[in-house]
Amino acid sequence: MPKGPQTAFQQYGKFLNALGRSELPLAIRGTMNELAFSSRKRLSEVEMPKKFTLRNKFENKQSLHAHKCPNTFDIDKMVSSMGQLRVVKFQKGPKRTSDLFKQEHGGTVRARPGSEMLRTPTKAARTSKSFSKPVARRNRPTGSTDWKDLREIERELGILRPRSAGRGTRAMSLRDRIRRAHMLMIREQDKLGKGPYMLPLLNNPKALGVFRVVRNKPVLIHTLEKKTRKLKKKETVKPAYEHVVKQTGDIFAKQAQHRIDRAARRTLGLR
Repeated sequence: MPKGPQTAFQQYGKFLNALGRSELPLAIRGTMNELAFSSRKRLSEVEMPKKFTLRNKFENKQSLHAHKCPNTFDIDKMVSSMGQLRVVKFQKGPKRTSDLFKQEHGGTVRARPGSEMLRTPTKAARTSKSFSKPVARRNRPTGSTDWKDLREIERELGILRPRSAGRGTRAMSLRDRIRRAHMLMIREQDKLGKGPYMLPLLNNPKALGVFRVVRNKPVLIHTLEKKTRKLKKKETVKPAYEHVVKQTGDIFAKQAQHRIDRAARRTLGLR
């Protein structure tokens, strides 16, 4: 038998009450969550590959986050977010990072903790000698890596020590002494070890380089300089969420339709 008008009216009132109390707040919460996840996806798959050379999946996959709104019906307390985690788990444990913040706003690159030198790997240091690849494991400095610093063994070898010229001869220039030092390091590989060694650069004696002997020739794999480097601003987070936020109306309409349909089926007996 059909239900009386009073019962139908009560059901409709219950339906409207459910919309205001829970369903529309849930639609708003769902919209904010989808905005966060879609922005993170846009950041990872579009903006970062467009601006950076990504040599692994860490920066644009593992270090990014999208946080949901808390489980509340209070719209004023609804907050969702996306971006790079402040503390990221590396192979040796969790570490604080601000890489993406510096890229987004511009900043200063300094030497790594525990080092006085700003290290820049060359193409020769990378896997397959490709700029798009990460630094090969054998060319990465670690706590156990002993880069042979010629300054430390200079007392034994006397390579860079200025030498007085004899009568009728001219003292060796700094560049000649550096060139001679490379030749001696190549000759003394068995004595000094097969690992990388440090020497000043020929074209810039004030800067150090890390070299590896390859086919009896010195190959530069890292440059080391006692200075900082300025990073130009490369925005990726901002264009990611600005692109997605334009879809807010469509996302909310979809979320609201879903919540209204669900409330209607539950309170009005619709299928």
